[in-house]
Amino acid sequence: MGLRPRPGERIRFNKWIGEGDQPTSKQWTGTVTGVFRRSGKRIYQILRDHDQVVQELQHVNIVARLPKDGGDDTPKSRGGLVDNLVAIEKASGMDIKFIGFLLWFSVADCRITREQLEEVFSETGIDSKRLPKEISPRDAFRRATSAAEKKRIPLDLKEERFLNCMIREIRADSKQINRQLVREIVDGKNVRLEYTPVADLIHQENGIHLIPKVDLLHDERDVIDEIKDTYEIEKNCYNGRTMRDIINALLWECHPVAVRTSGGVYFVPARYEETTKSIKRFAKRLNDYRSTDHKTTCWTMPLVDAEEQRSMIEESLEDQVASESKAVIDEMAKLTKGERKITQKLANQYVERVKSLKKLYTEYEDMLNYKSVEAQANLDLAMQGAMGILSKVELEAS
Repeated sequence: MGLRPRPGERIRFNKWIGEGDQPTSKQWTGTVTGVFRRSGKRIYQILRDHDQVVQELQHVNIVARLPKDGGDDTPKSRGGLVDNLVAIEKASGMDIKFIGFLLWFSVADCRITREQLEEVFSETGIDSKRLPKEISPRDAFRRATSAAEKKRIPLDLKEERFLNCMIREIRADSKQINRQLVREIVDGKNVRLEYTPVADLIHQENGIHLIPKVDLLHDERDVIDEIKDTYEIEKNCYNGRTMRDIINALLWECHPVAVRTSGGVYFVPARYEETTKSIKRFAKRLNDYRSTDHKTTCWTMPLVDAEEQRSMIEESLEDQVASESKAVIDEMAKLTKGERKITQKLANQYVERVKSLKKLYTEYEDMLNYKSVEAQANLDLAMQGAMGILSKVELEAS
């Protein structure tokens, strides 16, 4: 057989004839709603598009994985997957249970003022306590200047000379930030031919001051103008990075488990459905303020409570606990060997990180009704290390 169907994807498929190598000629399209084992055999549960019937098959041949509808990053079926399954459950008497959701999102860059963000929070049901801190003009200055850097602008193609407009920080204190626009000219092999600070870029409480030190090249004047314009935007608007932080903070409250090694796709328990709905509404509203052609998207897919799905969650949870426990242990080992002073606050932070990881594991332990000796051992090691650091700090203090 070819590729195995995956839960949630839409496929064009036909059935295999018995255990042989020949599929039937008739083809269907549908959504894979579950994969589980029965009597040691893998069973695929597929909701067919043409009659909305859930078919259970042992042998499935994927003719094609269907493209995402309308360019979105989610598989779709008519009427919505959840609605269809609920309707089928009522009509057929099938007991379809959901253990939770798979969630993934992508955040496009945007520019949104605090007032606009407060309005979006209110509309999407997100508590105002989740609002980010006020925009710092100093941070806005750093973002505006850093974003203005330019690389390899052609100056003389015959001689292969290129201009780099670089930003370098000279000094910073509580009253002002001093940066410089630096002219670097290189040849075709990137060998430096000139390095000259050409303008002082200063941020003070009363605003920014961009002061040329020499006659500027045309492209350097463009950089100065860009810094002025960008600073006015940055000091009044949050960007996509802040919006991603907000979504991550909301998602973290749902105790997610990454189900893909590289991250990006998370399992969220069913009891956090309302929070996931708020995240989706928030992501959709952000598109009114996007500054690129890309869209902010957030999708969820219900996960049927079946053996295969439970195994996926359990394995992913063990991997996550092992990875995060190791990260904490490695950080603490590096800390104890280094010269950095270990404060009470820092020691408490490690203890709280391990407690948070333990809370995550306990929730899934109860939900899935399973225990992992490996995960518990990793948590115990991490907690021993954290308590050891805390005891050392308390001993030194006494």
